[in-house]
This record gives sequence, C-alpha cells and structure tokens, in this order.
Amino acid sequence: MKRSRKDFTYLSNRQKRRVVLQNAAILETTNGSDHASKESTVTAEEISVCNSTETNEPDCEWNTITFLKRARQNNIEEGSEEGYSYNQPSDLSMNDRESGGGWSEDIHRDNFHDCLREIIVKHNVSHSFVNDLLHLLKMNGHPELPKDVRTLMCTPKNTSASIITLSGGRYVHLGLANGICNNIKQHFTTLPNEIKLNINIDGLPISKSSTSQFWPILAAIYSEYYTEPFVIGVFHGMKKPDDSNVFLKPFVDELKSIFQSGSIIIKGKIIPIKINAIICDAPAKAFISGIKNHSGYFACSKCIIEGDFVENRVIFNETNCRLRTDLSFTNREQPSEHHRYSSILEDLNIGMVSQIVLDCMHLVYLGVTKRLIQFWVNGRIHIRLKPQLLKQASDMLLSIKSSIPIEFVRKPRSLYEVDRWKATEYRQFLLYTGPVILRNILHKKMYRHFLCLSVALRIISDKEYCQKLVDYAESLLVYFVQKYAYFYGEEHLSYNVHNLIHICDEVRHYGSVEGFSAFKLNLLCTN
Repeated sequence: MKRSRKDFTYLSNRQKRRVVLQNAAILETTNGSDHASKESTVTAEEISVCNSTETNEPDCEWNTITFLKRARQNNIEEGSEEGYSYNQPSDLSMNDRESGGGWSEDIHRDNFHDCLREIIVKHNVSHSFVNDLLHLLKMNGHPELPKDVRTLMCTPKNTSASIITLSGGRYVHLGLANGICNNIKQHFTTLPNEIKLNINIDGLPISKSSTSQFWPILAAIYSEYYTEPFVIGVFHGMKKPDDSNVFLKPFVDELKSIFQSGSIIIKGKIIPIKINAIICDAPAKAFISGIKNHSGYFACSKCIIEGDFVENRVIFNETNCRLRTDLSFTNREQPSEHHRYSSILEDLNIGMVSQIVLDCMHLVYLGVTKRLIQFWVNGRIHIRLKPQLLKQASDMLLSIKSSIPIEFVRKPRSLYEVDRWKATEYRQFLLYTGPVILRNILHKKMYRHFLCLSVALRIISDKEYCQKLVDYAESLLVYFVQKYAYFYGEEHLSYNVHNLIHICDEVRHYGSVEGFSAFKLNLLCTN
C-alpha cells in the first residue's frame, strides 16, 4: 500500500518547497509535448450578461489544474470538508496517463502561469516563499516568469476604489456574473442548459482578541458533481452589518439585473440563471429574512408553532402545527409575532420559506448531535455516562483511528474533546462510528432513540434512498423529537430539535441534504 503524505499545512518549509518544486517539474516536462482540444474552451470574450452594463473583468482569470481538481474531489468526504492526500508526483502522473485524459495532457505552456497560481493559492504559501521559488525557476529554464509574486498573481495596484463604506463597516462586491463565468470555465467541459445557484450568507470571526468579523456572500453552482464555491461580496466590520438590506443591496441589484434578462450568454448560448437555495444558520437566516431570532416564541421559519418558556428558555414541544408557505410569508401572517422588517430578498421573487432552507450542518451536526454528546459527557447525573463507560467509548474511538479510510477528512478524537470537534467529526460520529461505539455504552432505550436520528440522516443523506424512504426517515425524526423530552428533559426541546421534523420537507423538494448543506461553502470561509 502506498503511503500518502501528510496534509500540506503540517509539512515543514523544506517539505513544502519540495512538493511544490516536484509538481512544477512535472508541469515543465509536459509543456512541450502535450496538446489538448480547445473546442470546448470558454474564453472571456465569449461571456456576457444580457442587457447588463459594462463589468470590471478580473485582470487575470485562472484555468483549471485538472490534477489538483481530481486530488480535491477524490479526497472530499461525502458532503463535508475537503481533504487532500498527496501521493508521489510521479505516481499521480502515471495514474492519470493510464486513465486516459490525465492532467498532463491538458496543460500547455500558455497555462503554466495559471497552474502555478492555482498551486500557490491552494497551498496558501507565503509571498517570500513564492518569490524564492520564482527566482529558482527563472534560473532553471523559465526566464519568462516575473520576479515578484504580485506580478504573477496579477495583484491590483489599487483596490480602494472598489471598497465602499456601508452599514457600519466596509464592503467589496466582486460580482456574481464574473464568478459564474469563471466557475463555468473551471468546472464545465460542456455548457449547461441551466445554472442553479446555492447562496450562503454567514458571519465569520477573524480574531480571538477582538470582535472583527467578515460577512461573506458566497455562491456555488448546483451540480451533480463538485464545483468550487466563489465569493460574491465581503463585508468587514467590528460587528455584523447594521442593516441587512443595505448589506445585501449590491448583491440583490446585480441579481435583479440578471433576472430581468433572465440569463447570461456564453459562447452565444443563452443560459438561464436561477436561485436554487439560500443556505444559512438560524441567526443569519433571521437576519437576512427579517424574521424573529431562533430564541423567539414564533421563531420557526417553517411552521406557525408558538414556543413555551421553560426554565429560562423558549422550547418548541409540538410536532403537528400548520406549515408556513411562501404566500403566507408574503401576506404577513403573524405580522408582529414572526416578522421584524421587510427583507430586500423579497424583491427577487424567491420563496422566502421554501428557498431559504434548513442547513443540515448547523442544525443536525453542530446543533443536535453536538448537544447529545455533551449530555453524555457533561450532562446531569441521570443522563451522563459513568466514567468507566465514557473512557471505554473514548478508547474505542481512538482505537479505530488507523482504520478510518482516507475519504474522511478527520480521524476520530476522544469524547473528552467534544467541544473542539468540527462539523465533519460530528457527522462522522452520527452516521458511521456512533452506532457502533455506543451499542453497549448507552442504555438500550436511549441507544435506540439515538439510532432513529442516525438512520434517518443516513437515509436523507443518500441520493438514491432519500426519495424512496423519505417518509420513513420523517417518521423516525418525528419519533426522535417526541421522545427527546423523556430522555433529556423538556427544557431542551430547542429550535434545532424542533426543526428536525421539517428537514424531510426540504429533502422532498431538493433531494439529499448533502445538496443543500453549508459544508462546501463553509470550507471556503475557513480557508
């Protein structure tokens, strides 16, 4: 079995330099002899937005490095963060040649700069390292390369003109149309008949010592295969934007101009643009929709349930309330109870209930699953595991680390570290390791209760079974919510637990939860 490299970020500077140089050497050896068809290549001149004003095209547009894209796709855990496992470059090249149509057959000398840029961005190396690398390459057969990384990366000399002050911070709008066009060139060999977009809006703290934070607006083309998310705009401030409508206005204005024409034109082909889903966690959803926060009595965005106040918190203990619809949202049913203000997103004529979806990553994994494990580790005495059982479960998790396949980004960690787990670790525990580890650890009834959640999520995470067995998955989730108070207390029937009963409605409309989760979009923010 071939030994895979450690993640690039954990390598020493010397190892990082060697990996980049090895990949650069492979690129160089293929530049002179490989030729690829250009019939499906999309050029910047062939891309335009119908009836739109002149846009600022990026100075430098990147093309795909197929070997990086394949490495990325082969190491993505299903619906989760990306992971990269680097084989020896010679092995990678050989495997691709054997498969026919490998990356080396698609790269030309004209693309060498683009490939180098992709490697630099992918591995997040320092500018000083790149300058040293450029000097080395110039001395060894590449005199056409620039001396400075800023020239190579086409860094604009002045970006202040595109940064505006709004809503208590600063905002830069990079453009939706530009992102779509670049994404199509990068991920599509044939032009799609329709483009559906998943949009993500969320806050991102960037410092532990201050309140400085980013609020990016991200998008990804909805497709059966992986497509790279891209940034539409970014807000920076010491707090979240003062006014969500002011914050969203540049994005909404551009989207309205595209919707008015109904499409963009690529290589003479008219391609309709649609919003597939807007994916947010609960606070961000309330912020952009103008509805009550998740701690409010009428906070649920999917039904008209009224919460109860129990032990200083709002709980939702009903499972059969009348559902909200896009029309009821427009007509302002429960105007003062559910709505706080009108959202600029309503100008886009999208479904404010149906298209602003429940995000499985925040709702199920970072929400319910995390809370369950915290109950077992640090909960009340009648809920938490005995010390010897907790140690046994943690030891079992650690013992299977060496057996976890590379498709999983992270290896299991001890239950004692549950507060530091990432979303992919909670997902791995709920769907894969948890049912095995907890079989002889939890009380029999509590274990079966946990299995209801695990099996339901396995069903609705599968592209095939999510439609065939969605009714069964829904019945499991309703049962899980109904019995939740019995095991963990009525006071813990939170917003997240309640919304488990609604997630299957999203599956009926959008398919597998992996297609409308924030995992892929959140990874871009993390990087």
